[in-house]
Amino acid sequence: MKIAITADVHLKTEKEVPERYNALRAILRQCAAEGITTLAICGDLFDHDFSNFADFEKLCAAHPGVMFWILPGNHDARLSARALTGGNIRVFEKADLVEAGRQLLFLPYEQGSLMGEKLAEFTGRLRPGEWVLLAHGDYLYGTRVQHESETGRYMPLGRDDIQRYRPSRVFLGHIHAASDGEVIYPGSPCGLDISETGSRRFLIYDTEAATVSPRALETDVVFGDLQLTVLPEEDDAAQAAAEVKAWLSASGLDEKKMAARLRVRATGYSRDRGALKKAIEQELAGFRMYKDEPVDISGVSITADAQRSDIAGKVRAEIHNLELTNGPDEPDESSILLQALKVIFEG
Repeated sequence: MKIAITADVHLKTEKEVPERYNALRAILRQCAAEGITTLAICGDLFDHDFSNFADFEKLCAAHPGVMFWILPGNHDARLSARALTGGNIRVFEKADLVEAGRQLLFLPYEQGSLMGEKLAEFTGRLRPGEWVLLAHGDYLYGTRVQHESETGRYMPLGRDDIQRYRPSRVFLGHIHAASDGEVIYPGSPCGLDISETGSRRFLIYDTEAATVSPRALETDVVFGDLQLTVLPEEDDAAQAAAEVKAWLSASGLDEKKMAARLRVRATGYSRDRGALKKAIEQELAGFRMYKDEPVDISGVSITADAQRSDIAGKVRAEIHNLELTNGPDEPDESSILLQALKVIFEG
């Protein structure tokens, strides 16, 4: 059996967020093409205690051959089996073990609880190495790249829980960025705002082969957020424009111009701030800016100090040659360069 898996859709009415409904439709189209008839949604199907479920029910009714397995998340306080109608919708209000070629344990979000506490209730029923956890919450040892509105811990899962109960796979909702590893987050199928950048995906899990396959999603909106660090070179405007062009190409945004919503901010030092802004804007011609915000160069200072500019160029080369390995608590190359520039030009 193959199951499609997504999470963190954060639906409102379709009029408010048509792009999120269309992301679900894109998943369902790919499911139909591959003969997949089950879609599991691992929490936060709806947004902030939203309770008008009519548009989602209409979408489900338009796909009667698909079974929708829905786990309530921390935003789904009003979601229950009584709230949603439709014969192809199942809401897991309580933890439940489903046999589907492999044991699937559905664990809905419960405020103030630990996943380990809930897993303990199934001691003796789970076949070690042969069962799959689908839940909503934080992995204590994972990357916490989540939506900026989420603070604190949400029904956490610990590594010791995994070692004790030995699931073959763990799929969690709650972190909106896709993440693979010991614990897999499918990520949200459509970015909610500028804090969620890049292309989106959903997952297909084969219960017999125990394999996970990501599938790319074409969404109505793709967010891109670029922070440029500018050095005061003779051609700093052209250099900045080249960096913008390279970023658009590397992120695939140049092929998604109609869907892209961009934010571009520059910091550092320039010999001609006006020329800098004009060059960046020309490279972004035809793209739509996030909330119609202009290119932001407020963090760029003007300088004509050729000697310090030469020093800055040499420092940048040395920092680049360090080949830094970025970690969640370590500064990246741009952050280090910006601090160095402040010492050079202001110290």
